Amino acid sequence: DGQRVAITDKHKQAFSEANLHLASLGERVLGFAELELDPEKYHEDFVWNTEDFNFPLEGLTFLGIISLVDPPRAGVPQAVAKCHGAGIQVIMVTGDQPATAKAIAKQVGIIKSKTADEIAADRGCDIKDVPPDDVNAVVVHGDQLKSMSDDDLKFVLSHYRDIVFARTTPTQKLRIAETQKELGKVTAMTGDGVNDAPALKAANIGVAMGIAGTQVAMQAADMILANDDFSSIVNAIEEGRLIFDNLKKSIAYTLTSNIPEITPFLAFVILQIPLPLSTVLILAIDLGTDILPAISFAYEAPELDIMCRKPRDPQRDRLVTNKLVIYSYLIIGYMQAAAGFYTYFQVMYDYGFKPSGLIGLTNKVVYEFDLDNMAPTVFPDVDKKKIDWDDNGSGKLHICGRVGPRDADDASVATIDSMPVFEKCSGPIFTFYNLQQYCHEKTATPAAQMPSEAQLDALLGGKWTYDQNVGVVYGRDKFNRPACDAMPQATIALDGQTYTLFVPYGVWSQDGQDKIDDATLNTECLYWTRSPLIEAVGEDSTSNDGGVPVCQSTEALKYAQSAFFIAIVVVQYATLFFCKCRTLSLTMQGLANWFQNFAVVVESSVAALVVFAPFMWVVFNTRPLEGWHICVPAMPFAVFNYCFDELRKYFLRQGVPNLKAITGASQTRFGKWVYKTTYYCMQHTYATCSSL
Repeated sequence: DGQRVAITDKHKQAFSEANLHLASLGERVLGFAELELDPEKYHEDFVWNTEDFNFPLEGLTFLGIISLVDPPRAGVPQAVAKCHGAGIQVIMVTGDQPATAKAIAKQVGIIKSKTADEIAADRGCDIKDVPPDDVNAVVVHGDQLKSMSDDDLKFVLSHYRDIVFARTTPTQKLRIAETQKELGKVTAMTGDGVNDAPALKAANIGVAMGIAGTQVAMQAADMILANDDFSSIVNAIEEGRLIFDNLKKSIAYTLTSNIPEITPFLAFVILQIPLPLSTVLILAIDLGTDILPAISFAYEAPELDIMCRKPRDPQRDRLVTNKLVIYSYLIIGYMQAAAGFYTYFQVMYDYGFKPSGLIGLTNKVVYEFDLDNMAPTVFPDVDKKKIDWDDNGSGKLHICGRVGPRDADDASVATIDSMPVFEKCSGPIFTFYNLQQYCHEKTATPAAQMPSEAQLDALLGGKWTYDQNVGVVYGRDKFNRPACDAMPQATIALDGQTYTLFVPYGVWSQDGQDKIDDATLNTECLYWTRSPLIEAVGEDSTSNDGGVPVCQSTEALKYAQSAFFIAIVVVQYATLFFCKCRTLSLTMQGLANWFQNFAVVVESSVAALVVFAPFMWVVFNTRPLEGWHICVPAMPFAVFNYCFDELRKYFLRQGVPNLKAITGASQTRFGKWVYKTTYYCMQHTYATCSSL
């Protein structure tokens, strides 16, 4: 009826019950009261002080309460749940009264367990009798926070999982941010008012509202939310984790190729073998084949578990960690190096160099002469020197090791079993003496007697030509062409000794005098042999153990270097695909990164161009590989690398917490050990404070 009455206890109880009821619904409750002031004293220009209260606070008439429904934004509960799954603690700091703050915190999922007063009510005991370890949620009133010591506040922030600060002032908000930093937690603080600026400045990451925020708050903040939506912070966290993840993947991929690039040089220096990988081919890898694949990780989609991991420790888990270096260098890098060296030794072996014969070869003194200036039975001047493995002249022949004089009666002469194996030729070649020896062994013909034509027909399939000038019998193919390189017999004097040599020479015409043009030579024959053609006194000429090798030319090394280069590219394919994921399998991640798929095509094209394009041979000293030398030797290593890493991540997933919902993998002791020792990321807990 508009009459003023005195407030009784009944009125106060009714007001309190109504306030708690509305606040428990998450509604903001406002109380209204009035007081008539002296207009002479409290005029329009009067400066009101809300800190020291320069106006009366007694004698007011209570008019009633009004509740306002201010529901959380859509998506905030999901964002808070995402934060919790990612190990991020969300703390609510608000000016609302505790009951309203508590109700809103429960609606959005900041409080997921019961507070001490709720536990006491359920147990029917006093709140002081509830053990602190049983309580995971707490609502702290601003008055309580004001009376707390620093140690008490640190206990609250470190002990409780679900925390709400209600009726707080801007000064208390600043204190919370500073205490969080003292605890070593990375803190993001949100705010929109002028008074929030100190707290935004003190936090590790200050986040201001772009719509409702003041200019002062936005200037003090590190990040501005254009839509004032808390969910955007969570999306930013996910995007930041994705960028950090992809940088780590790119670095891990790039570092793996360093070992197969440096170990060839170490082997060259220590073992004195011909350099397996040249400097220009290392540049071709770093600046050619690896560029786009390394960049392609920037386009990689997030892994399914990216928001299921605990945040990293910024003090220990940097971009390049000890675990990442060990993983890239000591595990994957050496596997790649093994692939390259196996391919190198295999190719060199196929071109006449056994691994044991390669050791120390770069330091040996050899005899060098030029095939292009050699007549069928006359040698030019011979130079005694070390092999120049960078020589691009394919017409150089080198005689390595100790050689001895050849005697027709020497039992150690070469037989057909030690004759060279020509990879691209259609039939055998025999010198006159070898043919006699072969027929002596196979047909019991006297060693000094020339085989009959019938015997030759039987041995060579009726396709043969005997060249009296050079003492060579040519096996011929179905087109009546020389089957392969003729090997003229010649003598040469070296250091006062006379030696008889069977020289792998070019393709000769039928009369044994005119050499066929180089184009035919390059397409029809190879120069390389599996066994030595120089006889050594008292040594087994068929062993090719490095004592008496024939270094046919430096061309063999160019083929081997090209194969080493291709081997690295092949194993990098596997590395690229298993570096896509840090914990999940490639089957879970998929191949949706089309830029990366394009990078693989470009990588393959560049590698093929370097090896097979004729205009690149002079630049990179490469040669076109043939047959199974292209990819086959390195393929088992690539498959092993991929399977090894998939198996590692299979056990790793059994040690990662919070992954069961995604992968179905339960934690095991061995999985925890694999996770601890091979997963190149540390764990730590972030704290995100949100002012709502």
